[in-house]
This record gives sequence, structure tokens and C-alpha cells, in this order.
Amino acid sequence: MPRSYLKTDEARDAAEMKYLLASKIRRRKEEIHNYILERRAEIHKRIRYRRHLFLNYRSTRTLPSPDEEDLQNHVPIPADPDWWERVVMTEFGPEDWLDKFHVTRDIFLLLSAKLKPQLEQVYLEQSGQTITLERCIAMALMRLSTSAEYCFLSELFGVPIPAVCQCVREVCEAIILLLKPLYMQLPADHELEEHAEQFHTLWGFPHCIGVIDSLHIPVKSPSTETQDCWNPRGWHSVVLQGVVNAQGTFWDVCSGFTGSTDDMTILQSSELWTMAEQGGFCSQPPKELMGQPLGFLLLGDAGYSLQTWLLKCYPASANLTPQQQTFNAQLNRGLKVIENAFQRLKARWQCLHNRNDSNVDLVSKMAVACCILHNICNVYNSPFKEEWVEALSQNECPQPTDVSTVYIDDPNAEAVRSLLCSYFEQQQQSKPLDQSLTSSPGHHPDTESFLMANDADIAAVGRILVNPKQDLTTRFRALFTLRNLGGPEAIKWISEAFVDESALLKHELAYCLGQMQDERAIPILEIVLKDTKQEPMVRHEAEDPVIEVAETCQLAVQRLEWLMNGGEKTAEGTDENPYSSVDPAPPAPRKSVPELRAQLLDESQSLFDRYRAMFALRNLGTEEAVLALGDALEKMDENAMVRHECAEALGSIGKEACLQILERYRKDQERVVKESCEVALDMLEYENSSQFQYADGLLRLQSAQ
Repeated sequence: MPRSYLKTDEARDAAEMKYLLASKIRRRKEEIHNYILERRAEIHKRIRYRRHLFLNYRSTRTLPSPDEEDLQNHVPIPADPDWWERVVMTEFGPEDWLDKFHVTRDIFLLLSAKLKPQLEQVYLEQSGQTITLERCIAMALMRLSTSAEYCFLSELFGVPIPAVCQCVREVCEAIILLLKPLYMQLPADHELEEHAEQFHTLWGFPHCIGVIDSLHIPVKSPSTETQDCWNPRGWHSVVLQGVVNAQGTFWDVCSGFTGSTDDMTILQSSELWTMAEQGGFCSQPPKELMGQPLGFLLLGDAGYSLQTWLLKCYPASANLTPQQQTFNAQLNRGLKVIENAFQRLKARWQCLHNRNDSNVDLVSKMAVACCILHNICNVYNSPFKEEWVEALSQNECPQPTDVSTVYIDDPNAEAVRSLLCSYFEQQQQSKPLDQSLTSSPGHHPDTESFLMANDADIAAVGRILVNPKQDLTTRFRALFTLRNLGGPEAIKWISEAFVDESALLKHELAYCLGQMQDERAIPILEIVLKDTKQEPMVRHEAEDPVIEVAETCQLAVQRLEWLMNGGEKTAEGTDENPYSSVDPAPPAPRKSVPELRAQLLDESQSLFDRYRAMFALRNLGTEEAVLALGDALEKMDENAMVRHECAEALGSIGKEACLQILERYRKDQERVVKESCEVALDMLEYENSSQFQYADGLLRLQSAQ
């Protein structure tokens, strides 16, 4: 045998040996890690138990000490029920409920009422001790939301550990049995059309009814099927498959698969696959796109095979055509819907994020129950705390990356993908026509040249605007779409949103009504002006003479004086506005960035001059200018309107440095600043994407018809 072959065999053997050793080392590390965690948990368990005994001894001094069997089984002496009966049920405020259970008291009471027929029978007839329905649900919610250990819940609620385990299991089963039919169902035929309309309006992808993906839930090493639970990232997991609509609400889930199961196998094992293969996504009569019949679609990642009803991106290649690249960009934008949904799901229900020590069967039920609870929280607009998301950054178990599936694509599916490429190409060709209308959210459009829309189309966008369950950024896009359309119906829908809690949204509502330059908007602005319950920043757009609003009026007067004194003619020494926006103040004459920064931060100067410096920095858009705007945003005692305008300016610039600053202040204590950063980040995403326009909700809606 030639020596070269011997060397090749030796190299292959060495590579295989290296792989085996690496695999054994990884598993050994996993075993050591699990042992350390279990040992640490056992130590903490003993400490908590001894503390419990000591406190019990101090409070009673008459109770007998537990026998050896109690110590071994860790059965705590029932605690004083005051924490639940008196403290929680009577003294807990809204923040306490969110901190401990991640839901509001109203949702807790709703669950108690809905689950009573099932749980009351189980726990009163079969349980060895009396446990109230509310206490059972509370223990389960705390386990799902905070991933609290069973021994901790046992001590906190004063019930044995086996009873806690039973409560969690049977509450999850009751949620699936009783609440899934109410809050999570496969959509009916008329609902499919509604899903497609919403997705097209919000995310620009026609005929799409949802996005599909999978979530790996970390679990401790199970006693059985250990090999199957290893996922591609080298940790044990149970897989949850989910499908969400345009609003991030789950309408189908499938759980219980081990970590080694690929996405396509899970899909083919689900009811969703059967529904799709039997024509469940084909409307009657069939809808058309660009004159071609086209059924409803799902969007997925590379882990799925291409189907006529399931689309994925073209594989990355230097040979992709511009049309294919645009298609990939649009589809990737749609995939963010389920990414955000999974993030919020794990953040609120942290049993899906932390390593779960329950058995695989129970973890599967917990996952489905959490998805149903996620939908309930969406329906009833339960508050969501951003600090829950921060806990996800400490994840020890990163999600497996998407791997191209080995399943064969449907040969007929490529025609569907090509049709969508043609559609997006057509949209791109129409971009120059309306780019001048939507180059910036602050730009006033010529509504007569915008595509015609009927009242039903405007109402579809208006319902998104007035829906408080929608993300603020989604509602802003709907607002700018209505502003661009104009007319009495658009004004009517904008006026209905003034009852919202967000001062920033109402500020922009008044701003857009003023930009529309329609006399029919004047009575609405007058009502807002006279409503003293409205926040100053809202009434300032309606020209109300309170402090903040008086400053706005001064801005308008100084801008008029600037124009009357030939300001536009003397503006040659200023940098050109690349955003085509109508600003409350013109940019300052060309100066150095340090000079503009000093002018912006100088509170002794008029708001007009400070705004001029700010817009000059925005128009420059350099890294130094971005940092100067960030300095103004950083001042906590600064005028909220100045910080708001700085956030919008950073969003318009759209550079990486802007992203870092806005991310830093998106959790600001000032709600206006926080929401301004969220909207600015959405604008920044638009500036750095292939999206055709910012306020394009209705344009997309009409193109699908």
C-alpha cells in the first residue's frame, strides 16, 4: 500500500479519536456540572429547611422536633397560612403580583374561575389534604414563571413537596384541557384570511398566515433516553414547535420531542402537517397574487424543507439575484415575529429558560401551558417587564443554530417562491414613486399621489393603531400610514387613539393630524387642546399654553420669524437635510461638533437654538455627532421633549453607534424616553433594511388584493 494512503488512514483515525475524546470530555463536563448543581441545590435545601425549623422553633417553642423520616423525606411542618391568605390575597399590589407570578391579579382570578370545574374535583376528592384551588394555581404559576424549586414552594405555601408536584402537573393539564380550546386553536377558513391580512399589513409578506420555528427547552439529564435528549449544541433539551400570527400569538404548538429530533421530523409528526397536506391552507375560491392563484403560506428557517405552503430563504450564495436577495430580506424580517414571541415567552415563563428538573413528560405539558398563558396575557394586555428579558442574557444554553434539512424540497414550491420574488421586485420598482412620500416618518406626504384606498382598507390599518395589544412600533407604522392616506376616515381612526395610555403615541397623533393640513382635523385638535387630562407633550402638539406647550409655540413663532427674515435664503451655510423631513427648527449654521454639542446641552439658550444644534448634528450623522446626541439623551434631568427628539434623531441616522445608545436607554425610567427609543430602534431597523418604505401598511394590503 502506498505511503500516502497510510498517512490518510492515520489522519482519519486521529480525527475520529479526537472527536471521540472531545465527545467524552464534553459529556464528562456535563456530568460534573450536573453533580455540582445538584449538590449545591441539596446544600441550599438543607439550609432553607434548617432555617425553617429554627423560625418555627422560635415562634412556637412547643412543637416537637421532626423525626428522622421527616428529615430524610424533607416534609416541612405546615407554615403559617398568613403569607397566602392575608399577605398575597389582601395586601399584594399590582407590582407584587407581577414580581411573584408574572401575571396580574385579574388574570389570576380569571384562571381560578376557568379552571375551577376541573381542579376543584381533583383536589377535593383525590388529595390527601385540603388545598384550596387558588393556592394550587398560585404554586403552579410561581413554578412556571420563576422556575422556583419544589422544596422552596413547599416551604412557602406550607404543603408537602409531593402535593406541590401534583399541583403543577394538574394545573398544567387543566390549562391544556380547558383553556386551549378558548385561546389557542387552528384557525378556521375565515380566520386564515384575517391572519394573512394582518401579516401583510404589519410585516409586508402577502398570503402569510404565520411563522413556524422550534424552541429547545433545557432539562437536566433524564434517567431514560439520555442519548436522544442531546441536541446539536451539546446539552439536554425538550423541543417545542410553535406557530405564531402577525401579533406574536401562538395558534399551534407541538411539544414533547427530545433534543436530537430535527425540525422537519417534528413538523411531519404534528397535526399542522396533516392539515396543510390535506389542503387546509387553500382558500375557496383561491386568492390570487399578481394574477396567479396562491394559497396561504407559512414562513420557516433552513431547518424545514421547501413546500408550496412553507417557504424558506434561498441558500446563501454569491450568485443570488437581486430579486432573491430581496426575497430573503423580506422573509428574514417575517421570522423576527416568532423570535420575539419566543423571547417574551421565555422571559415571562422562565421554566422554559432555566434548566428544568422535571421529567420530560411534565416539561412538555409545562411548555404547552406556558404558550396558552402567553396568549391569555396578550389578550388581556398583561404588563410585561423588560427586566425579565435581561435574565435571558445569562443563558448557559444557547439555542442550536439552523441546519439545512436533509428532506427533499417539493419541486412545485420553487414556482411559489419565484412568484413572491416577482411580487417584491414589483414593489421595489414602485418605491421611487412613493419614496418621496415616506422617506422619513416626519415627512408630510402629498396624499393625492398616494395609492387610493377604500374605507375597509383604512379601517384595517386603523384597528391596528387603536389596539393597545399591538407593539408600539407596529402602531406607529399604522399611524404614519393613515397620515399618508389622509381623508375623513383616517382622521377618525387617528382621533380614536387619543384614549391610549402612551403619551408618546398621543403626541405623534396630534403631530400627524397637524401635518395632514386638513381642516377636518382642527376640531379634534381643539378638543385635545381643551382636555387638561392630556399630558403636556400631547397638548403641545395641539398648541396648548402650558410650560412645555408654550415652548412649542415659541418654537413655531421663532421658526416663522426665521422664515420671514429670509432664513431659507441664508441657509446655504447649513448641511443639507438628507431625510426630507419637516422639522420644528432649521439646522444650525455649519459649526464644529463640539460647538454644536455645547449649544445643544446649554439650557440657558432658547429651545429653538438648541433644536437647531440637534438637527444640525443629525444631518451631519458622523460618529462624533452621534456621541453628542447621546450625551443629550443621557441627561436624566433634561427636558423630556429634548430627549425624545434626540432619540428620534439617532433612529434616523441609523448607524451601529446609534443602536448601542438607543439599546442603552430603551429601559429608561422616563416612559416617553423609553418608548421613543423603541420607536427609534424600529426606524433604525428600517433604515438598515431592504424595506421599501416605513409607512407601507396599506400599500402592501392593496397589492395582495
